[in-house]
Amino acid sequence: MSKKYDYNEYSQNPIILFCPEDYDDNKIPAIKAIAQVWEDLCRMSEDKGGAAIGYGMIFKYEGQKYKMIPRSDKGEWSWVRWVDKIKDYLSIVGCTEISWHCGRLD
Repeated sequence: MSKKYDYNEYSQNPIILFCPEDYDDNKIPAIKAIAQVWEDLCRMSEDKGGAAIGYGMIFKYEGQKYKMIPRSDKGEWSWVRWVDKIKDYLSIVGCTEISWHCGRLD
């Protein structure tokens, strides 16, 4: 017997986290701190790679699905090189179902 498809389990649209204003300090301060670390790491990186759209880290935190988009004005290498480290940080603060979506070249 196959598992019954639960539409709600797969259809929850993530809350997009990009601008600092997107982070509610009272609910997700640890996530906001990780986003800031990622932005700082991007700034220190070389400007390599193409421009991409649709990229981001998707994860669940306290039952809510989020998509964290790295803030960088440089090529995709500036953020992709830190994906594994950011996954580790998200896991440490209790995030689950963490996955990276590389988007597509623009």
